[in-house]
Amino acid sequence: AYNSKTIIPNENITITSKKAKYIKDKKIIIFEDDVFFDDKKSSLTIQSQKISYDKDKDLIYSNNETFFDIENKYKIKSNDVFFNRKINEIYSDKATVLKDDKKNIYNFREKFKYDLNDRIVKSNYSIIEDIDGNKYNFDNLVVNLKNNEIIGTGLDVEYKDSYFGNKDNDPI
Repeated sequence: AYNSKTIIPNENITITSKKAKYIKDKKIIIFEDDVFFDDKKSSLTIQSQKISYDKDKDLIYSNNETFFDIENKYKIKSNDVFFNRKINEIYSDKATVLKDDKKNIYNFREKFKYDLNDRIVKSNYSIIEDIDGNKYNFDNLVVNLKNNEIIGTGLDVEYKDSYFGNKDNDPI
């Protein structure tokens, strides 16, 4: 199909794209070119150039640059990303950036997994940059986005030079 608008009412999903291909025997739909995936059930949207939707597994996959907007609070940018709607998780083995509505930036350099139900993000090597420009490097990281708690190992903090009121300071 061209210039498609696919509505799956029982799943609360609407997908628009310039091209759509349905592989009926596998129950897979491949959307291409300016794909916009609106999932009302999970309160998120996905934008990419190519998204595959496996109906039986309730699994979305995008191997291109992909953008998620979750509840207008969290923006995620990644590649080779999966969204498992059955367990409500987004995950990837690629570098991923998450920005929150408080202007914090979470750079997940290796694997990340975001549990939408608990709002918990887990990742290997990660860097968090806060609104003040301070950077927090972690070897392993768990972030609870509900209550803004962070747990991690191998913490290294790089404060912005002027963070303590003196621009000539070099805090460590």
